[in-house]
Amino acid sequence: MKLLFTLMFAVLPAAANDGKAVAQNVPVPVEIEVGNFEADVEDTWGILRKLMGQSRAKTYIGKVTEDLRKRDLKSAQTNLDTMVKEFPELKETQGHVIQVYQGQISFWNRDYKSAYKSFNGVVLYIERLFPKGVKPEDLDDGDRDFVAGTYFGRGATEIQLRKYEWAVADIDKAFALIPKAYMQLNKCRALLQLKRFGDAAAAYELTYKMDPKTTESEDKNRICEKFAKNGLQPKPCEKSEKVVL
Repeated sequence: MKLLFTLMFAVLPAAANDGKAVAQNVPVPVEIEVGNFEADVEDTWGILRKLMGQSRAKTYIGKVTEDLRKRDLKSAQTNLDTMVKEFPELKETQGHVIQVYQGQISFWNRDYKSAYKSFNGVVLYIERLFPKGVKPEDLDDGDRDFVAGTYFGRGATEIQLRKYEWAVADIDKAFALIPKAYMQLNKCRALLQLKRFGDAAAAYELTYKMDPKTTESEDKNRICEKFAKNGLQPKPCEKSEKVVL
């Protein structure tokens, strides 16, 4: 099945800490590329071309994007609400992209239950389109970015909700579509919470292999300390500060 995807904005990698939501303040980076897609390609393309041709619609898209990058969540919500009000076509025919926008805003507001509801709604829509699972060859590049980002967004939220098994499953689905080092880092974090230390070490090693800089996170010493206490020393930990057991 071929879907139409038009990239509207991307939220850059960042970290959020919430000791109440996740034991030992596990940071959860999120990078979600967001776009529009619909099964009815021709209708969607016509709507998007019309909207993208209107300067005010493009202005709001840019504002929401910049607000999220700056973590100006109040402004992001205001601009999102205004955009939907002024361009109801988006909500009527492109409701899924609005849900992902809202999921990001809720996530950074630490309203993880609302964020999960938003991401989950889009995942359910995707899985209705692909009842046997989404494969990379089923999608064009842009579509893969969107679907992978949606699964990863739900997985990141599940970590904050301590649904670690679910998080690992969603991160695996995202990684199968668009392999990114930060996905494996978050998978490592979830696996550590599940005390699956061998699997966590493998995920951490893969993170390092894909991009060594990604392992230089603010919680690196905590991660390596957990491995050391369980008799493991993945490659990223070889250069980590010495920990006291």
